[in-house]
Amino acid sequence: LLKIPVQVIRSWERAGLIRAEKKIFRLPYFSYQEVTTARRLSELMQAGATQQQLSRSLKLVQKYLHEPGRAFEQLEMLSDHRQLVMKDEHGYFEPQTRQRLFSFEAEAESDDESFDVDSFHDSHLLKFVSPDPESKTAKDWMIEGCRRAEVSDTSSAIRCFRKALRIRPNDAEAHFYLADALYRLGKTEAALERYLAAIEHDPEYLESWTQIGCLYTELRKFSQAIEAFDEAIAIHPSYAEAHLQKAETLYQMQDSAGAILEWQKYLEYDERGPWAELAFQRLEQFGIEFSEE
Repeated sequence: LLKIPVQVIRSWERAGLIRAEKKIFRLPYFSYQEVTTARRLSELMQAGATQQQLSRSLKLVQKYLHEPGRAFEQLEMLSDHRQLVMKDEHGYFEPQTRQRLFSFEAEAESDDESFDVDSFHDSHLLKFVSPDPESKTAKDWMIEGCRRAEVSDTSSAIRCFRKALRIRPNDAEAHFYLADALYRLGKTEAALERYLAAIEHDPEYLESWTQIGCLYTELRKFSQAIEAFDEAIAIHPSYAEAHLQKAETLYQMQDSAGAILEWQKYLEYDERGPWAELAFQRLEQFGIEFSEE
């Protein structure tokens, strides 16, 4: 409904910018309030803000105000201003990167919890101290990889996901994200290997099974594709996308009867979903009018 790329929704959810009300086999389900939040972010994107600006600014506002409700009201203004510098017991730091700032003059310090960077003159700054890359956790590399993927820096995203996997080689989600990035670079076989690795570490990784089916279809390995979709459906029978993708594969296999059943299943579970129009058109080709009983 919001027409936001799936990887962006995933990165927002991973970074805590939107929160899933529940998860079923790793599929996030969002409340109306969170959908409203995502819609607001989508509006800002359409107004010209980049995905990276939104993620950085929203995260900053939430930390600064400690009031998530107000954060969205302030986001538009703050996305066009310089970031704030925050203060803790150790001194000042940039909230997004957690880089430390050292000052020459004691009067630059304040008892306030935060201050506007414009009042902290450049002449007072010695340098930014970057975090040691060796100290980054697997989660840090995953977040960085998602951030890179958001701005279509796919090669850098791949490097980040690989670094996450060096730390946590059994992380199914890291394999999945790496597979997504590899596929975007046109490396279908390599992506398939990573999706398979994801289900090896989490046999109920629903999205990975579905993506495996899609890639097998792309490679015209139809029987293996159907097996993958069936695995996804066995795990979560009401997962609409698996039914839709299975229908499309059966359609390519010229199994019209099987495809019709799966298009109907898709519409039964997601009549207003992103692929509903396609499913209705397919059924219309065969003279079938869908009606939910």
